[in-house]
Amino acid sequence: MTPVVHNLEEAYEQAIREYLAEPSEARLGGAYALGRAALEQGLSMLDIVNVHHRFLVEAVDADASMASRAIDAGGKFLLEALSTFEMAQRGFQEAQRAARLEHEHAASLRGLADAAVAINARRDAQSLVKLVVLVARQLMGANAALVTVSPDEPQGEVRERSLDIKFAGWKPTTLVGRDLAEVALGGRGAIRLEPEELAELAAELGEPLNGGLAVPLVARDDRRIGLIELVDKEDGAFSANDEAMAVQLAQMTAGALENVRLYQREHHIAETLQQSLLPERLPEIPGATVAARYHAAGEGQEVGGDFYDLFRSDGGRWLVVIGDVCGKGPQAAAITALARYTVRATALREDDPQRLLATLNQAMLAQLPPLYFCSVACAKMTLDGERLSVEVVAGGHPLPMVRRATGAIEDVGQHGTLLGLADDPELPAATFELAPGEALVMYTDGLFDTGTSGAPPWGPGRVEALLAAVPSGDAAAIVDILEATAVEDQDGSPRDDIAVLAVARVAAQS
Repeated sequence: MTPVVHNLEEAYEQAIREYLAEPSEARLGGAYALGRAALEQGLSMLDIVNVHHRFLVEAVDADASMASRAIDAGGKFLLEALSTFEMAQRGFQEAQRAARLEHEHAASLRGLADAAVAINARRDAQSLVKLVVLVARQLMGANAALVTVSPDEPQGEVRERSLDIKFAGWKPTTLVGRDLAEVALGGRGAIRLEPEELAELAAELGEPLNGGLAVPLVARDDRRIGLIELVDKEDGAFSANDEAMAVQLAQMTAGALENVRLYQREHHIAETLQQSLLPERLPEIPGATVAARYHAAGEGQEVGGDFYDLFRSDGGRWLVVIGDVCGKGPQAAAITALARYTVRATALREDDPQRLLATLNQAMLAQLPPLYFCSVACAKMTLDGERLSVEVVAGGHPLPMVRRATGAIEDVGQHGTLLGLADDPELPAATFELAPGEALVMYTDGLFDTGTSGAPPWGPGRVEALLAAVPSGDAAAIVDILEATAVEDQDGSPRDDIAVLAVARVAAQS
């Protein structure tokens, strides 16, 4: 016998003898105190029962006449001593249950948080609703889920289902029935349904349905724009926690749908404005092909800062302009419009590239706030019979490239000063001839941004290799392969706008 058990036995014998001599509530409280002390010292119920048994044996042996009283009253004393263990067991079970519920709730919240990131990343209603119906079914543990967005919304009606295999072939337009769906749409919170409320649907399906939930999608202006429906809980009935999670998911979904609508509107506005700042079509140059590509950074939600233009001047001359203005959005649009239309207006009386860019520089200094600048490259192409001469000026812009008839790539021109910063920018000019089979390529710096993909750095050697299979005179093939490679280098989502324009002379017929 351990010292702890020995001490318990002595205390227990004294307390029970006092209780048998005076069976009061106060004396009975001693049993509870003994049980609590035994629990705190790490003893078990069996230890107390053994101590009680030894006491009874010794008491009856000593005085057989008290056997009946010792057994009856002693039993009550023992039960009181053991009640501490019972309470501890109930407390442990409650703690376990609370911990399990807390764990499940935390897991649901983590799932909802993860879903929030994915849901808010969607940019169209169809893919958003398709994701929400899967999330709803998984988080709430339902065998059937349906999400419907009202046909009155700008994107029209959107409906997605997620059904257990036992419901294969079922294509419901509502899970809870039209009447209950209308009731749910009329409220703000969830409606929890008992199995008997879905009896008609269950009979139709030939499957018992373990309850249901219906939660309206409520827009910021309090419009009801759709409904999340769930039926047939996998394990037990839908709980208050399920209801709370469904409401949170519905709020998140309604907000995301509103964001999709705003994004699509802004994207359309930006796209329309961007297109208005680029030429609708490029003119033809005899004996050459021309092509251009523009790829907006990211998701194209803001007006970019890159622009290009190609138009005919007097006689057999054409002007090619490409530029990159500072900023994004309305600021970029304003500078782009100023740059493009200043060049076009000035070219009506003056098509010298140096003077064109000098005039643009003065217009920017006069009409824009300080530190609003842009880089621009301008090329004047003069066709004289079979000879096409090119004069290039680059105001802070990447130098144009020429693909020679041999396939070699070289930069042409000299680096000048950014426009919009200084009164008298340096704008050196360079002149060369573009022979048949050769191509002039002008671009913005977004083309050569390799991002973080680990792509090889750009340079004449890489461009030469990329264009090796492109036939001479095919400007469209040149800009296509350069744009596609640049976008791929940046994992499909360029960090900066990309503009590229090519003029490719057709090779002379042998």
